[in-house]
Amino acid sequence: TNIAVSDAPLADNWIASEVARIGDLYENGQFVTPPPDTAPIAAAARARRNSMLSASDWTQLADAPADSLAWANYRQALRDIPAQPGFPLNIIWPVAP
Repeated sequence: TNIAVSDAPLADNWIASEVARIGDLYENGQFVTPPPDTAPIAAAARARRNSMLSASDWTQLADAPADSLAWANYRQALRDIPAQPGFPLNIIWPVAP
């Protein structure tokens, strides 16, 4: 398939941009958009989650001046992020106490 940007009429072997986009696949006689590669998005989400866990490590020390139960719940919610149904494209991030 040829791709061109032009106001000229389409040649017989060209596809209009309303029918297909760069990166589309041709399957079973039609153009389909492949699903996004979510691996880099998931890696970035895990890195953010790990950073947030590290930043809250101090809250679990025995003498920490914090509500340890609230922080423990927050930290568990962070650990549960990869199990969320929309992960990694739709993440509900917990709010620190």
